Amino acid sequence: MIRIISVFGLGLIFTLATVSLGGSVMLDASGTGGIPTPADCSGVKLTAAGASVGPKFTYRFQGPCKNKVTGKEVQVEVNAVYNAGQYKALESIKITGPGGGTMNSVLRCTKDPFIQANAPCDLKSTSNNSKFPVSRSSFPLAKGLTTEAQAKALWGKSGPATPPPPPPPKK
Repeated sequence: MIRIISVFGLGLIFTLATVSLGGSVMLDASGTGGIPTPADCSGVKLTAAGASVGPKFTYRFQGPCKNKVTGKEVQVEVNAVYNAGQYKALESIKITGPGGGTMNSVLRCTKDPFIQANAPCDLKSTSNNSKFPVSRSSFPLAKGLTTEAQAKALWGKSGPATPPPPPPPKK
């Protein structure tokens, strides 16, 4: 069996074709008969960010993703948390529109994956009740969607206050 998966932007997959050795094709959610159809998720942007003691960093991303073949659009809201003290990343994704639902993931990351696209992460658990199949290696889906500078610009405006400065060095 061969699986064809198309990943773009947030990692949302609008098609999944499964071709068995007999050559049958399972129709996908987009109705294109298994032809990979990438999504344009360039409209998904950071809308809120916060930092608190822990240090714990929170992010909210919102915006549209559009299937490039069918033109169908879904709204995406991502709520993400990175706890630097525990090296733990949490991601909750709500998709509103055709095939919508929720996706959740828990990861262990040595760096904040939401501001560093190359942060190494290990997926600990995931759930997905949407019609968009996503490979385990795609999580976190919001990886590298913003920068530290963009997040800092929103701290205090849309979430908890910035973390306190570190204690002075011991003498």
